[in-house]
Amino acid sequence: MNVNAELSSIFNSLKSRNVQVQEEASNKLFQYLQKHGEETDNIFEMFAKQLQSQKKEDKLGCFTAMNKILKLSRETSIIHYVNKILPVMRQQMVTNDTALVEKGAECLGNLAEMGGAITAQANDETLAQAIKWLRDDTNPKSNKIEKYSAVLLLREYARKLPIITFNKLFDGDAYRRVFDACRDHRENVRMTAAECINHCIRQITERNTRKGHSNQTKLIYDEVENALKSDSDPFYQHSALSILVAIIQARDISKDILKVSKHHKSLIVIVVE
Repeated sequence: MNVNAELSSIFNSLKSRNVQVQEEASNKLFQYLQKHGEETDNIFEMFAKQLQSQKKEDKLGCFTAMNKILKLSRETSIIHYVNKILPVMRQQMVTNDTALVEKGAECLGNLAEMGGAITAQANDETLAQAIKWLRDDTNPKSNKIEKYSAVLLLREYARKLPIITFNKLFDGDAYRRVFDACRDHRENVRMTAAECINHCIRQITERNTRKGHSNQTKLIYDEVENALKSDSDPFYQHSALSILVAIIQARDISKDILKVSKHHKSLIVIVVE
């Protein structure tokens, strides 16, 4: 692989432990691609190689740079190399490091949005993998990073590819596995899972506006009602209240949801306010 001195210097800076240095290197790579947009082959090979490193800063530098240069996706040939890097990116999501998987999920979401139809198969595989991780780990006391990675990916895809993600979650019972994650003892897992459901609520609201009542609305209502009325898990109830707020804010609330439980004063406060 023939790499010029300028690119070599940029990628060395991306390996820095200093976040500011990584940001500056990302900006330089962005500027480089503005001038040499056709030279993306080497760059994605360099990303793939650096992602194989065992050092956290090397991987974070890649994610930071990719998130920066993806803004050029429609102006350069970068888009044609996305499928080469997506599988390598997905492998990073099992690394037991919270900051790393958070940055990785953000980057995968941006890659998916940029790729469009070109990355359709890879996007489907990523969503399927996230759902599998949730199915494989239903223990609320688990500390496995895969569960957090799963809800992070689903949240990012719900933001960037809402229709595809919505259909994937509600074509069967996959959405229930996201609700299961709302029971997790880790706050970041619960909050991210609730955010994912909240993005689905927005998608339902948009569909209702165009097509009328959606069956998926009742599915979410039922989960919220069960949590607040019958479930004794305080983590699950708190997540359900968060989801209920999103439902109310979306102005897509049924009268039944107001009858959930007379014992939940917090619910009454939310509705009144």
